[in-house]
Amino acid sequence: MDTSRNINPDNLKLWERKAMNQLLVAGMISVSTGIVMMHETFGQNYDQGIQHLAWGVINTTIAGLAHRGISKRDYSSIDLNERASKMKKILGINVLLDVLYVGAGTALLLSNQDQLMGHGRGVLIQGSFLLLFDAFHWKQIQRIQQEALRF
Repeated sequence: MDTSRNINPDNLKLWERKAMNQLLVAGMISVSTGIVMMHETFGQNYDQGIQHLAWGVINTTIAGLAHRGISKRDYSSIDLNERASKMKKILGINVLLDVLYVGAGTALLLSNQDQLMGHGRGVLIQGSFLLLFDAFHWKQIQRIQQEALRF
């Protein structure tokens, strides 16, 4: 059964915009937090700030590029089920990567080496956020696909 005609293009576009708005805000918060931590402190907090700044720059860049693509994409002329499936696959891969980030952050945090512990705390916080973000949005896109299957 072709479900692409059943997915509402406005719903998919709105979901993508909302998700990228959330990522953009989180990225800006991370950048701001990183700058404050790096400016006012040294040691573990400084190292954690480096992670917040770096991850924040990456997340804001991803969100900005995605917004550009969303604004250019004609949702009425693409296979919406294919687009939704692609997004779901990307989010699923991201969830697996996020678990690795959380594990790496935890390992660094448990290293008992001062500099590694600060970086570990930053990676753990950023990876945990992304795990929740990606898992939540994976579930959202699954819901959009399931609603398209209902008559």
